Amino acid sequence: MNRLPITFKSFLLLLLGWFLYIQQANSQITTQVYSENFNIGSGGWTIGGYAPSWKRGIPSLPNIVSNGTPCFVTGDAGASAVDPLTQCITIPGATTTGNFYNCCERSFVESPPIDLTGILSPMVSIDFNLHCEQTFDGAKLQISVNGGLNWSDVGTYSGSAYETFPSSVNCRETNWYNKSGVNYLNSTSGGCSNVSFSFGGGNSGWSGGCGQGSGGACSNPDSHGTNGWITATHCLTQAANKPDVRLRVVFGAGSQTYSDGIGFDNVKIFDMFPVTAFTAVQNSACQPQIQFNNLTDCAASYVWDFGTTGAGNSSIVANPMFSYDLPGTYLVTLSATDYCGGTRQITQQVFVNPGGAPFIDTIYTTASGICNTILDSLVIEVSPAIPGSPPYNVAYNFNGVTQPPVTTSNLTIVIPGIGSGLVDQIILSDGSACDVAFPNSFSVPFNSDGITVDAGNDTTILIGNEVVLKASATLATAFSWNGPSIFTDPLLSQITAYPQNTTPYQVTATSVNGCTASDEVIVTVKDNLPCDLYYIPNSFTPNGDGKNEKLEVFISPEMRISEFQMAVYNRWGQSIYISSNPESGWDGGDAGTGIYVIDVNFTCTSQKKSRFTGTVTLIK
Repeated sequence: MNRLPITFKSFLLLLLGWFLYIQQANSQITTQVYSENFNIGSGGWTIGGYAPSWKRGIPSLPNIVSNGTPCFVTGDAGASAVDPLTQCITIPGATTTGNFYNCCERSFVESPPIDLTGILSPMVSIDFNLHCEQTFDGAKLQISVNGGLNWSDVGTYSGSAYETFPSSVNCRETNWYNKSGVNYLNSTSGGCSNVSFSFGGGNSGWSGGCGQGSGGACSNPDSHGTNGWITATHCLTQAANKPDVRLRVVFGAGSQTYSDGIGFDNVKIFDMFPVTAFTAVQNSACQPQIQFNNLTDCAASYVWDFGTTGAGNSSIVANPMFSYDLPGTYLVTLSATDYCGGTRQITQQVFVNPGGAPFIDTIYTTASGICNTILDSLVIEVSPAIPGSPPYNVAYNFNGVTQPPVTTSNLTIVIPGIGSGLVDQIILSDGSACDVAFPNSFSVPFNSDGITVDAGNDTTILIGNEVVLKASATLATAFSWNGPSIFTDPLLSQITAYPQNTTPYQVTATSVNGCTASDEVIVTVKDNLPCDLYYIPNSFTPNGDGKNEKLEVFISPEMRISEFQMAVYNRWGQSIYISSNPESGWDGGDAGTGIYVIDVNFTCTSQKKSRFTGTVTLIK
């Protein structure tokens, strides 16, 4: 395999990631599914609630200035309207043309049905301008997903202090509420106790812009409220794939009114999905290690699939680092989920070069099953293409006990003398201190596979006859006979032998696993031949004429001599010649002409014995 240098390949991966990111960004996956700017009408939005001061038009309020186009706004109907509650406190400044919202107002502007079928990740965007009494008066957005039967608040505010706009919780929730407790969004206390209309939900909402000063007047300047038109956004996860969704902007006020209230415009709903992209850069490390850099534009959560199998193949970290066991090409998938619920994923190839650590091609034991006292060997093959830095040090456990490490510079590492048991926790370290842990263990068998062999029953033959021996065995694949006078193939299960004496024959059977079993059969040879078939002359003439030159004992082959001794004595009984070789004979030596006594003893293979005693005449 051709391998690019790590740094150059990482650069290519970075370029590829940026290319994919730019390509996705240019093919935007955010879709506008609803939009209303109220420029040519109300768009089906209707006003309702208790004592509403809303109207659609270009506002003429001192604090909610026009954004140049019509919108929905409170306050212009203000004090000129007949207030049904006599307990409302009159605030100096209200005129017949009025610009205040109504006291104890519980009003709303509700959208027409909006079909979000097939929209999986909706987000609302709304422009608004707020100026009202802090804490007491304010607005919020509510949603119904069942045709207006039930309403719930869109979002909450978890802070305790006023929030200064503009603000952002995340990339989908911007400028959304600035107070967790706006009294009259869900309360009828104080001077508004006779109001029975309720929005439901909580008290989080938009409030502020007018702080109450002494005598009930607005305290300005004020650091809260919007101080102009801003855009607020929030996810509508509860509206995903709903066919009848309705929104309403609700406004609540207390028994004292101070200012203009709220105006809203440009209501939009988008189908939001993150633009998903990433790059992968390989770090210089013992293991092939990849740093993944997340380029996704906006997501709440991430799930990575690194393209391998087994445990640890995934991550939910935004920018994870992952170590691969092997170099190669992997398909890596990043799935990103938007704050509004939409999920997008990207899959791209990641090229992983070898790390600095050695790569183990394989680990194996040399025997397929060991028997009796045979020992096995563990062999570790280091890849010549990815050798790391020798020398190597191998640590391992055998039957739960840490063994002395084995050190070598060879790519083939042999650990001999492994008996039966479990070999595990194998760790290969190289000269650069890179460790490679092999995940598998090895169980080395020790017991026989159960092979047996039977050489047959002991037998008896007469001298001079042959015998056929046959072995039978279980699991055997080979035989081997051991004994004398075998004149057929000793590696067959059946042999033919011609023993001259009582003899044991051994057979060994071997299984496919190298296990062996042995047995023995004894062949008894009976000998019924005589032990006295010989001839000894009574004289000899060692005179050099080539005839009768020495005293010889002529023995019949049928005697089958196993022991022999001939002794010659002079007439005074002195031994002058002894021999155990029947073929050597006595040539007279230095003895002179005369009569000598000979004594010859025979022992045959049948254990029979015979003896000759007599005289012989030596003539020179």
